[in-house]
Amino acid sequence: MKKITFILILYVNFFYSQKCQLDYSIKSDGINDSIKILVKNNDRKSLKIPKRISTVFFQLKEIEKFDNETNVFVRQKATSKDINCPFCHKKLINLKSQKSHTYIHYKSDILMFNNINEKGLYRFKIYAYIIDFPSGCKTLESEWMSYEIK
Repeated sequence: MKKITFILILYVNFFYSQKCQLDYSIKSDGINDSIKILVKNNDRKSLKIPKRISTVFFQLKEIEKFDNETNVFVRQKATSKDINCPFCHKKLINLKSQKSHTYIHYKSDILMFNNINEKGLYRFKIYAYIIDFPSGCKTLESEWMSYEIK
């Protein structure tokens, strides 16, 4: 009986630890350059999260460029990079229960890091894999956002 109880406790703890207790909200101000990433802790206890997230972690999931001749967005190849940035993992902060933390990034920096420099109107989705976030919460994904390189 003790063995069954012990296994049941391990089983419950395993599934609880895999569930992400953070809510993400990625907001883009239309054509403006800024992206705000709001992270809220829904857990009963404090969680450690990075104070800052480096732009190198943001990659393009999908990207399309506006074609002026046909007036439609044309899909482009989005390449992913292998990120190995030992200096990007900096200070962690305690995010208390029901509190939130905001990260601000810029579309121009993300596009430049992903080798998108040609002038034009783009729409794209980004994702980031943040190893410093708690287990089960490591991937951020956005909806479509637009930006014009002038």
